[in-house]
Amino acid sequence: MNSYKEDDNNIPFHWKLIFGIVLFLLLTSAAFFVCKFFLTFSGEIFPSNVRDDWGTLGDFFGGILNPIFGFASFIALLATIFYQSKELNASTKELRNSATALTAQNKAIELQSFEQTFFSWINTYRDLLNSISSNAGSSIKDTTGRTQLYNLWNSSLASHAIYSSISDYDPNTGSMIFKNEFSGDYGLNFESLSNYKKIEIIGQHKPEAVTDQLFKLWSLLYHENEYQIDSLFRTVYRLLIWIDSQQPQRLNSAQKWLYVSIIRSQLSWIEMVYLYYNGLTGLGSKFKILIEKYALFDNLSFDSDIGIKVMNKHLPLERSYSNEAFSSELAREKLGLPKSSEDTLALATTTS
Repeated sequence: MNSYKEDDNNIPFHWKLIFGIVLFLLLTSAAFFVCKFFLTFSGEIFPSNVRDDWGTLGDFFGGILNPIFGFASFIALLATIFYQSKELNASTKELRNSATALTAQNKAIELQSFEQTFFSWINTYRDLLNSISSNAGSSIKDTTGRTQLYNLWNSSLASHAIYSSISDYDPNTGSMIFKNEFSGDYGLNFESLSNYKKIEIIGQHKPEAVTDQLFKLWSLLYHENEYQIDSLFRTVYRLLIWIDSQQPQRLNSAQKWLYVSIIRSQLSWIEMVYLYYNGLTGLGSKFKILIEKYALFDNLSFDSDIGIKVMNKHLPLERSYSNEAFSSELAREKLGLPKSSEDTLALATTTS
């Protein structure tokens, strides 16, 4: 057994051992000197009536017992210091535990305050989204929210709208012909293809012309509806940058990812299409950084929109989105987080 192991009374064994040895020495010394006294003076308790003899006897006992009692006092002092130190350590531990509990409580309060603001911000975004409605000049009445966003996209950026914008009506033939920058030999069966497929083929032959036209169409849509959709972009951007700018003591990287994932889950396809175009413009350049950092387009499908499909395929690398914008796994890896979403979620919840 380790001599430093404490028993049930929390008194270390080595202190018990020292106390026992000291007590044994004291008792042994006392017994020795009592026996010595009786043997020396033949058992007489008062061997002499001479005062000097008693003084000598007192000096004898004093010289012997004083060091013993001095040593005993020293041991008692050490024991007192030990127990005071033990009490001080216990008090320090309690204070440390109280400080830890208080820190955890403050962190929980801060997190609760953060989440209240976070979800309030999301509700504000939903209210702004639902407030979007068809304007007086629209041919479609009484549409709001995501439906109105879709209608605006359908009239400006859907495949038929893009195809119409790159063509002109030829009164001689009574058909649509491509504008000069889009004309070319696209094969005999080209006219029988869908508008979606035609734009995809033209994008392969004249990528710069098509992407420039898409930017023009987006700019027109944005400026005609800026009074409604601009607040959407600002709200999402401010919410993302607010999360991203939190100090590590308040939110670590896994927790930031968790809250941005909640935002991502709220976005519909049509909302992501609008954010996609906005991020590629000068106004959305700062937004683009956050989109790539947190893979905001992880759920974005290109098959439903030939415009963003051509953009994503043919824009120069310095203008297009990085691969991290469309892959949570790549974005998490770049942030130093686990590749698995489950592991990242576990990390976020265990440290919250």
